[in-house]
Amino acid sequence: VRGCCTVAFRVYDLDNTGDIQPGEVKRLLVALLHGNPEMALDDATIEQIVDQTFEEADLAKDGRISYEEWLVLVNNNPAICSWMTLPVLKDVTLKYPSFIFNHA
Repeated sequence: VRGCCTVAFRVYDLDNTGDIQPGEVKRLLVALLHGNPEMALDDATIEQIVDQTFEEADLAKDGRISYEEWLVLVNNNPAICSWMTLPVLKDVTLKYPSFIFNHA
């Protein structure tokens, strides 16, 4: 489970800063929903999802989600990692090359 958490954290940490910022969550959501009419969400709904995510996950209320905060979020909501399978990640990186992981 911890390995999944690390992979998922790296997917969301698009800028490879060691934490997750609201803009990164929004960019990932927009990219994942792009071209999927069944999941079409307007900007206000996406912003609401991002805001709710940070309300729950940003325990320090500093505008970012640290890895430790991420672990708490995933522990409370295991479904967050349920879509993180190799086929899905492969599809995401092929469709959106900018999401290929930066290795530290």
